[in-house]
Amino acid sequence: MERKPLSPDEFTKITKNYKKEEIKISKHYIDKINTEKRDISPEIIKEYLLSKKPNIVEIQLNEEEKRYKSIYKMSSKYDLITVVAEKQPKSLKVITSYKSSKRIKKLWQKKAKLAMKK
Repeated sequence: MERKPLSPDEFTKITKNYKKEEIKISKHYIDKINTEKRDISPEIIKEYLLSKKPNIVEIQLNEEEKRYKSIYKMSSKYDLITVVAEKQPKSLKVITSYKSSKRIKKLWQKKAKLAMKK
């Protein structure tokens, strides 16, 4: 899988093209909510995607689709990480989403900066 950085502003332009009802939640994520007791509801994910600007975004390319991994600040301790894909007909599919500690974000930022220098 190829990974490339994307500016948060560019990602926000993409998500602004969608309405709340055009954001679909994957079966994978629903299964995770039910089995792992994730405390992030689909409504919260949609709210972040439609109204907040992420701190970091990465494009993930593979043979099947283009995905966007984004990190949003939730609190002083946690970030919200989402992975979404654009689908046809017009929809944005949430593949997965989870909370992560700030320590993990710092490692990811370091990796992204190294990738941008190449």
